[in-house]
Amino acid sequence: MVSDSPRQRSRKRNLFAFVVKNLGTRIIRGELNLLPQAQFNAELFEIRRMIEPQAAGLAAKRGSRREIAAIGHAFAAMSEAARLGTSGIEADLLFHRAILVASHNALLLQMGNLIAVGLTIAHRVSAESFVVFLPMHEAVYDTIAKRDGDRARKPMHELLSQTQHFMNRHAQALARNL
Repeated sequence: MVSDSPRQRSRKRNLFAFVVKNLGTRIIRGELNLLPQAQFNAELFEIRRMIEPQAAGLAAKRGSRREIAAIGHAFAAMSEAARLGTSGIEADLLFHRAILVASHNALLLQMGNLIAVGLTIAHRVSAESFVVFLPMHEAVYDTIAKRDGDRARKPMHELLSQTQHFMNRHAQALARNL
């Protein structure tokens, strides 16, 4: 088996990043509504539950002090936005992307655009979800900061599962009110 050269690997990563970024942007703009919204949300969270708990575990094991501090700073920005009653989507996205960076996996990092789709949709459905799940974000950060890779997966999985459940309830309530 012949392995790729560093240049070939870089090209593949760049192509993958391009595809994921453009796909995510088109989904956010509503250009790829090929699935019913409920199915799209279910599949998006299914993918996120496959990726983000593992990324949290890797971040706890591989993240540098500076990278883990960046996760903490993002959480602090989320807390401040909640305190001020302002939109925290940028801080929330920074939190999740900082975890991907700290995982030290270039392909996982490219999934940040897909995660951004999920966060954007969640904030559109209910800005309240941001405040409701702040303690769960803190649990994710705490386990990563303690360098416990095995335990870091659980609060991230729980955060995503609870967020999906919350969004489903809000979507159903909106549908009833139409």
